[in-house]
Amino acid sequence: MVCAARPARSDPPAPWPVPFPIPSAWIPPGLPTAPAQTPTPAQTPIPPVTWAPRIEFRQVGDVAIRGGGAAPRVSLLDHEREHAWFSPNGTTVTSGGMAGSLMAGGRTVPMQFADGFHAVFSPDGRGVALVQARAPASIVSLPDGRVAWQHQHGIGCDARWASASVLLLLDTGADARLWRVDLSTNPFTVTQVGAPRRVNRCWATPNGSQWLVDDFNNSTVVVDGNTGASTPLVSGYSNALVGSPIGNRVCFEKDNAISCKTAWPPRDEFLIHGGDLAFGAIDETGSRLLFEVHGTTFVADFASQTVFAVPGARLIPPGWLTIVAGGHVIAGGSATGTYLYNLDTGTQSFVPGQGAYSVFPAPGRWKSVLSMREWGGKKELYIVDLP
Repeated sequence: MVCAARPARSDPPAPWPVPFPIPSAWIPPGLPTAPAQTPTPAQTPIPPVTWAPRIEFRQVGDVAIRGGGAAPRVSLLDHEREHAWFSPNGTTVTSGGMAGSLMAGGRTVPMQFADGFHAVFSPDGRGVALVQARAPASIVSLPDGRVAWQHQHGIGCDARWASASVLLLLDTGADARLWRVDLSTNPFTVTQVGAPRRVNRCWATPNGSQWLVDDFNNSTVVVDGNTGASTPLVSGYSNALVGSPIGNRVCFEKDNAISCKTAWPPRDEFLIHGGDLAFGAIDETGSRLLFEVHGTTFVADFASQTVFAVPGARLIPPGWLTIVAGGHVIAGGSATGTYLYNLDTGTQSFVPGQGAYSVFPAPGRWKSVLSMREWGGKKELYIVDLP
């Protein structure tokens, strides 16, 4: 490990090339926007993964963390909930245990959203796709919360809106399928895209044009969202696999090292020898990876192709760590509260809260983090807005 500390950095990661359009309303500040267009399944397919150059990331000086961080704003979001998703127009969906809530127009109404995996809002804000553990995926109209459509083919892995009227949905399981749901017809038209496949986990580009699919045999393929055709990406890694929320790379443990593989442009990325992805995470913009080496927290920056340690950002068992705000803030849970480590200013902030072990990204609110507190048989979900 490099021991010499270096000043905290304030420069954001350089924008990465975007081979697919992203609705501008979903892009956090600092990410490139694509020309205005309506994505459709007829877009040019992502080229197949072929030979990939190997890039070795450079290890740079540690980021030192000290006290004195600004106090964040904390608000109670919901009771008995664990996760939340936020739309650009202010609608919020929460989930936890056997139920969920829809918060829209100043009202909170219960909804059937048990153990939610994902809530994906349509570009026009008129609907949300719900992917959950205990029931098939569904589309709920907003703001009334009416179930407009429910999947008939099992549990979903994830969903993406190709346009305001076209949803792409991937199942999970040994006989999973990719589906195209056209909301412009009455009734909705549901079409299978490509052949069945084994799906354990998945990540996709914002418009669903490309899917990274991990099967149950420690291998990942790239699936074209337009045709369903698949191309091998990487195999032979351990069970510790982290996918990018924007569907452009997976990172993994293999051959006693932490490495990543991008789908397009194809590239092998060697980060560091050793390392542990047990609590690994990539921020919501796909800019940085959080991982651990011999008990020390590390961050990989994909734009600068560098790796640096953050010794002061400690994992406090049985709490959790995650990375948010475009990769600029590490959040940690603990028995006594939530820790926030700002990598730009090198400062630490603390939010007191009993049983605040769990911290999660807040999809749709890129400068916030979710803190779930569990004590006395009760759960409370808080939204922490970063200073």
